[in-house]
Amino acid sequence: GSMINLQLVYVAHVCMLSGVVEERMSLQAATLRQVIDELDVRYEGFCEMFVDAVTRQLRWNAAIYYSPPGAPPVSVVNLDQPVQDEAVITFW
Repeated sequence: GSMINLQLVYVAHVCMLSGVVEERMSLQAATLRQVIDELDVRYEGFCEMFVDAVTRQLRWNAAIYYSPPGAPPVSVVNLDQPVQDEAVITFW
């Protein structure tokens, strides 16, 4: 797959894990789930924070907002949704 550039924003307890509030990152990811897996390599425990170990779906107490380039953020439910180059993803 090709690399995409993302603007990542970490809110509340998430920025304690990442150590930064936001960052730009180039990733080889096609879906939100793949982005989370990549971030888990960098920040141990990231996946666990957002993905339920049993259902493999978004945890009930976590929130992710996805904003395609130039569009307002939308709350994410499906972790297998595609991600676009230059999107903004907020992890809460």
